[in-house]
Amino acid sequence: MFRKYFLLAMLAGAALLVATCDEDVRSVWMKFVTPLKDQRVPRSVVPVKVQLVVEHCDVDSVILSVDGARVGTDPGRHDTCYFTWDASDVAPGTRQRLTATVHSVTSAAGTTFQYRDSLFINVLVDTGGPDIRIVSPQDGDTFAKGNVPITVWAKDDGPAGMDRVEFLIDEVLKGTVSAGDRDTWRYTWDASQASPGGHAIKAKAYNGYGEIAAEAITVAIRDTGSSGGPTYHHGYIDTSEVWSPGGNPHIVNGDVVFHKGARLTIEPGCVVKFDNPFILYFGISGPSGLTAIGRADAQILFTSNQATPAPGDWNGIMFGDSTLAGTRISYCTIEYGGVQGSDGAAISILNGGTVDEISNCTIRQSGMYGVSCMDNSSFGTFSDNVVTSNLGYALRLGPEVAERLEAGNVLTGNGSEGVELRGRLSTSTTWPDIGVPYVMQLVSVGDSTNSPVLTIEPGTEVRFQSQGQLVLGQLGRNLPGRIVADGSAGRITFTSAAGTPAPGDFYGVVVYDGPSDESEFRSCDFAYGGRGSYDAGMLYVHGCSPVITGCDFGYSATWGIAFRTAQVPDTVMLKQVNTFHDNGSGAIKWIRLFPGSGH
Repeated sequence: MFRKYFLLAMLAGAALLVATCDEDVRSVWMKFVTPLKDQRVPRSVVPVKVQLVVEHCDVDSVILSVDGARVGTDPGRHDTCYFTWDASDVAPGTRQRLTATVHSVTSAAGTTFQYRDSLFINVLVDTGGPDIRIVSPQDGDTFAKGNVPITVWAKDDGPAGMDRVEFLIDEVLKGTVSAGDRDTWRYTWDASQASPGGHAIKAKAYNGYGEIAAEAITVAIRDTGSSGGPTYHHGYIDTSEVWSPGGNPHIVNGDVVFHKGARLTIEPGCVVKFDNPFILYFGISGPSGLTAIGRADAQILFTSNQATPAPGDWNGIMFGDSTLAGTRISYCTIEYGGVQGSDGAAISILNGGTVDEISNCTIRQSGMYGVSCMDNSSFGTFSDNVVTSNLGYALRLGPEVAERLEAGNVLTGNGSEGVELRGRLSTSTTWPDIGVPYVMQLVSVGDSTNSPVLTIEPGTEVRFQSQGQLVLGQLGRNLPGRIVADGSAGRITFTSAAGTPAPGDFYGVVVYDGPSDESEFRSCDFAYGGRGSYDAGMLYVHGCSPVITGCDFGYSATWGIAFRTAQVPDTVMLKQVNTFHDNGSGAIKWIRLFPGSGH
């Protein structure tokens, strides 16, 4: 009787198959040469190579299938079989089973026997793997002993996505971060006990399939007691730091964001240089603050790191609504910051932030403003500063902040003369005479709760940009506000901001009814306004009777004063106590206001 022994070896780990039969001494040996078990293959045409050795039998064919679907057939006439598999339509991250099946035949005693032997491996269709880049520090940076923030960009676009990023120092795992912020992963290395010299920082990104990408850099740690820089700064800082002159120059070569209650203290004599276009942030991404207090003989310098500095080389110092109390800047020189453009400033305070003190500083060569303080933001004191040689105005302020400008500031020598004001004034405020004009496009005074009063000190000059207005109250809305402009001790001027002023450069001052009845204009000069329709005036009075005396109205494109009131104003008296000349339409215009109509 014929006996047949058939052994099928499915050795996926070795990718090797051996089949034997002792009756007919048939043997089949097969393995995958490429790809190998668990190998990652690209989403494209994949070459497949299977090595085959047979004895005492004939090979009929070798078939390659992927997940049960036939891909190709080789006649098996040689020791190596070649196939191509088009994996371009396979979803990234998919594991596929490749199976090679050899069909062979033998004959014995006039009988033909057919055999089928199979071997399989699993492969992973290429996801591209994770990508990683160390954003900061940069290779070769030097740090004093202390906290070293590390920022990594890492992502994986495959279906598994990112799993984690590991941070290693000198090949020792120091931390693992399992959640990034929009592909940004952060870790702070405590280098307070690190030995002076070079240290390797490595970041390893893992995706959901366990695939890895890594990048490494080398940084130097400088002993705290040693002198000489440069010392580099960038990234997110969540613990307080002290920058000392021993680390000069301190180079900001990436945005520095203090948060989580961290405070930066900069000691007298420090030199801080900025690469383009970076910023120091405080109170923007969480609570943080700055104490930068130099001395008259050891000022703190914030400047450009360019060989040939120019205005706007770096973006400035920015404070937001979470700026910590006690933030102070004193005896500092801040130069070449404030990117050129409509909002650039060497110092920016925004979103309701407050800086307690800016004093005894020189702020120069900004790409636009020296200081910008807008959006209900403020500073506690602004005194004894020199703000000069900036391409725009010295300051850009919300109208309520102007009263914080103390005596002793020098605000001259800038590209545009004066202090620019923008926005709504909702609390009573005094604009002091600061030696340069206030310049505005539109400032409104009014609040339903506070009924604010704008007081303008004697000697003050207010200039209007093209189509500019100063509006007291607001028609049809409960936003009362009034003005007291008494120039008896020094005339107050309302005029054009144009280099060569002309009639109609701006609209004028608008006074609406309500508490505006108590508004006062005494010893004021109005010139070059009156832009608008036939009933426009440099001073437009709607439904109220403010005090107007000792004023001069000249060079209006239309009227000196325009009234829209229910009662006829005493024009004879107004002409007796005020002066009118060179107005395009005349001295005074009256239009009846019908009760309840608003018109």
